[in-house]
Amino acid sequence: MISKVLSSIDGISIYPVLGLVICMLIFLTGVGIAYRKNKEYIQHMSNLPLEKD
Repeated sequence: MISKVLSSIDGISIYPVLGLVICMLIFLTGVGIAYRKNKEYIQHMSNLPLEKD
């Protein structure tokens, strides 16, 4: 029943493509931010749980 309703809507095929594009943009932005971080900052943040202070 749901597939019949969805197939009757004009232009519905763009939404899965749009969702994929948005998801990929968010993922690539996160990878870009992680890649650009300073290596010393990443090392400092990774050692924070091990510090006693």
